[in-house]
Amino acid sequence: MGTFIGEYMRDINENLNNQFFFASQTSAAALKKGEWEISVLGGGSLITSQEINQPDQRDYPHGQQIFISGEVPTIFGPSQPSSLTFQFKDPDSGQPLTNPFDGTNIEFSLDLPSGLGLGLGATPSAALSLGYGIGYGTEVKAYFTPMLLSILGETEDGFSFNGDQAWGFQLKHEISHWIPKMKEKGYHMSISGGYSSYNLAIESSFLDAPIEIALSDSVSIFASDNISGIVYDISTYGGKFTIGKSFKYMEFAAFVDYTENSFSMASEGGLIVDLIDKTGDTPNETSNINGLMDYEGTNSQMGYGASLTIGQKLFRTSLSYRRANTNFFAIGIQFHFGGKKDAPSPKEAKDQ
Repeated sequence: MGTFIGEYMRDINENLNNQFFFASQTSAAALKKGEWEISVLGGGSLITSQEINQPDQRDYPHGQQIFISGEVPTIFGPSQPSSLTFQFKDPDSGQPLTNPFDGTNIEFSLDLPSGLGLGLGATPSAALSLGYGIGYGTEVKAYFTPMLLSILGETEDGFSFNGDQAWGFQLKHEISHWIPKMKEKGYHMSISGGYSSYNLAIESSFLDAPIEIALSDSVSIFASDNISGIVYDISTYGGKFTIGKSFKYMEFAAFVDYTENSFSMASEGGLIVDLIDKTGDTPNETSNINGLMDYEGTNSQMGYGASLTIGQKLFRTSLSYRRANTNFFAIGIQFHFGGKKDAPSPKEAKDQ
């Protein structure tokens, strides 16, 4: 079952955390020693209709007794009804079990959420960031975003979001600190690396009420669930090379980057399926489908882009664009405090 949920969430799995990672670092120049930066960051990825993952047919054997299949929608894909079929199998022969009364396969279906059908998709992000200049052309930054979805409380479909948060950190070193002639002409060259994480806890009942499917007057299938919670996690790490040019009131920078992304969902409990003969002539059968929402996966992205920072004093604004598997945009408002001229490079110290 987790295979289906993973496919439905793929556009978010692959892009959400990359957006946080990209938005948190824009400038090529590093903070001066003792300089603080407080930033408000926002943005998102824009996934066009050609880039949206489309529904596809999936099959998933679950042990020896249940076979699950269906066309899996994706969250930003077409808005069309879809369902999963749970089919009972004979554990000895592997063939579908049939209803002895009419010869049909013993199975039942559950409806899946359809795609939004908007023709495009987006993964928004927002964060508070704090940066500090260590000196020698080096800075460290961290960001944190609490309660992206928890503020929604319980939704109409019974989902309750809690404990969600996004956080991360990055370390940047300005290589041009060691090349005085480059800095004198206003050029900056830097490398940075970091880690980003997004975590979400969901409480929900997969089935609003038990499902009964009558195979005959005396034989029925009962489906219920005991899912107590779902944990969703995305982790991303990567690096960036940036080169930029400072002017009187702004800095323009271009960059290339690479990220590795891993995502997973884990559920507590599962789906309970009972095949019950009300006459008692044949033993009842119970199948537990645990890990109903469980999946994990990875993806990587190679990207490139540009950023513009307006302002060189206390207040600054940044605009950024990144192109990878899709389009990423970011805007930032930064406030700078303190700081002093960096310690001279070995060559500058020798000349002095």
